[in-house]
Amino acid sequence: MTSTPIVEFGPRPVTQEIYAPDGLITRISSRAVRWSDPAMDRGVLTVQMLDPAGDRAMFLSEIKLDVPGLLEGISIPNGRLVRYRETTEWDVVGAHISSYPWPVPVISALVNTDYHGGGVGNVHLEALADDSGNVMTIMQVSDAGLYLRYSGQWVELQDPDVIENWGAVEVADNALTLYDAFDQSGQTVSLFTMPVKDVLDLAPYRGEAVATVEMTGVAGSIEPEPKPVPVLPMPVINSRRDVPGAVETALQDSSHRWYVERRIKALGLDYNLPWEAEE
Repeated sequence: MTSTPIVEFGPRPVTQEIYAPDGLITRISSRAVRWSDPAMDRGVLTVQMLDPAGDRAMFLSEIKLDVPGLLEGISIPNGRLVRYRETTEWDVVGAHISSYPWPVPVISALVNTDYHGGGVGNVHLEALADDSGNVMTIMQVSDAGLYLRYSGQWVELQDPDVIENWGAVEVADNALTLYDAFDQSGQTVSLFTMPVKDVLDLAPYRGEAVATVEMTGVAGSIEPEPKPVPVLPMPVINSRRDVPGAVETALQDSSHRWYVERRIKALGLDYNLPWEAEE
């Protein structure tokens, strides 16, 4: 006798939850297939998680729930409740991949390429703020795309013009919890209360990026107050295509060079900066 045709289980990616005695075990896979084999005991269903980290098969009996996108059964031989379902943003937290929720497309890119992170590059968060330091949103940056946080949900950035007037400061993962709390209560959080990765990134918002012209005069005369040199707006670098314009801005206003260097490094780009030859 032959086994029944292998069929895909639900959407992709797929999350497996095992209710073990010492706690819930969560695993995420790029996809899962299921089949039954008449040669085995009647009622046994095999579900196999497929991903680059290695395929894992689970034998289930006593199927408790079997509807599109959701399957529950008792594992053999451990007798544990096992659930297969559609992956959600918070599953990366349960699977100990991240300390904060990810957009599902980013999770899918992760498990489809390399379960240990090779498929999404340097995943990090940036606070996008206006000139006054008010955080307008949090952006997740990865090779899988740019996502903005609104009302506790991730929204893919389709039009870069939406954020062109905001500065970007890299923040720690726990910044998302802080932002969500303020956002969902209808309040605006200040960039100065955010857990930034580098406090030097806050310099432009404190007015420390303003340079002054040194004035010389005749001894004993009353010299005019130094006038501030206009500072160009902080460039936004979200991808390689933004780098040339940002470099041009940094050539005209050297106070932005540190930011351009940090963003190029954060994006993992190989780019020769013209001012490096001067140093």
